[in-house]
Amino acid sequence: MRRNLIAAYSGLFLNMLVPLIVTPFVLRALGTEAYGLIGIGLMLQSILTFLEAGLSASLSRAFAEKTAKPDDAGNLSGMHDLLRTLEYFYAILVGLVCLLVFLASPFIARYWITDHSLPYDMVWQCIALIGLMIGFRFFVSLYGGGLAGLQRQVVLNAVSMTMTVVANVGAIAVLFRLSSDPRAFFAWLAVSGALTALVLRWTLLAISLTAPAAPARFDWAQWQSIRRFSVGISSLMVTSLAVTQADKLLLSRLLPLRDFGFYSIASNVANLVQLMTFPVQTTYYPRMTQCQAKGDAQALTDIYRFASRLVSLLVFPIGFTLALFSHDVLLLWLRDAQVAGAVHTILSLLVVGTTLLTSLMMMPYAMTLAHADTRITLRMHMGLLCIQVPAVIFAAINFGAVGAASFWCALFVSVRPRPS
Repeated sequence: MRRNLIAAYSGLFLNMLVPLIVTPFVLRALGTEAYGLIGIGLMLQSILTFLEAGLSASLSRAFAEKTAKPDDAGNLSGMHDLLRTLEYFYAILVGLVCLLVFLASPFIARYWITDHSLPYDMVWQCIALIGLMIGFRFFVSLYGGGLAGLQRQVVLNAVSMTMTVVANVGAIAVLFRLSSDPRAFFAWLAVSGALTALVLRWTLLAISLTAPAAPARFDWAQWQSIRRFSVGISSLMVTSLAVTQADKLLLSRLLPLRDFGFYSIASNVANLVQLMTFPVQTTYYPRMTQCQAKGDAQALTDIYRFASRLVSLLVFPIGFTLALFSHDVLLLWLRDAQVAGAVHTILSLLVVGTTLLTSLMMMPYAMTLAHADTRITLRMHMGLLCIQVPAVIFAAINFGAVGAASFWCALFVSVRPRPS
């Protein structure tokens, strides 16, 4: 697991570093208003993720369980059939998502995104391209989940790092060599997403999985074996995304696009704190699932405690340092005093809330998934959501982006883990 953890953090640091380097160039080429469209795209991607998250998480868990109980012949039974079955589901899902976003894009451009100077045609076409980009990201999630379940984080992160560099360097080349039109930017993101999905699929089938005795086929029984867990994860994702994206969804309607762009910058930086925990979860969650499948409670407890301490050790120093020195970090990063002045208070508030949320909840969440139990987290999300939506609306209308960020901070400062 040590190699997997090192590989996961290597991939994370590069995946964080490259966008950090690229963002000032993108902001300079597109402008604050067009950068707000990137925030819209990230929000739509997060909202639509619930449609596929249950499937990719189920594939990861199923692969982890099957590697804990391999066949006598050494083949991993049913893995190819399960993957092929989910590919059929994904093909239908991606087609529906792309069609839905395409049909909704004129409405979003005309009635949802307000108070901006961008041409109407440009805005709705960018949103349509965002839908295509999201569709390809679904396949990236599927094949990445399979590799994570097989505990092939070294291979997964090698591919991820390579394609991140290709996508971001290509984006800069498009903006500064071809066109600074945001439509060209989003078209390239869609193309790079398709390339990433193809490379990950080849990696999963050609390198990581044992060759099947017979060609892979659609198998309804394989779907039935993961259906209950998949539905539970999807329900959990709906509430989780509502909790984490409600502020962005509401603010995209309530704030001018320029102010929402500022909030998007702060939110993207604050999310880096949460990203610090993902390598720990992706490394130890498959192992926790294997221990649960074997009935090894002591090993499961030891892994959980170690991973929880590691998350806290990583998140708290980084999170609170960023919160205290947000203006300096933004000024050093963006080289724009006006943007840094507008964003730093929002960033400090969001970082405090995100730090507490991720450090306290990440590994307990992984433990419940290892037991295939989604009810505990689902109830917590429902409770938070009942408070969050009306409070964000009130705060945004009366106090703007800073008010919404203040509520986000206060909400998660008030959350306390229940002693076991």
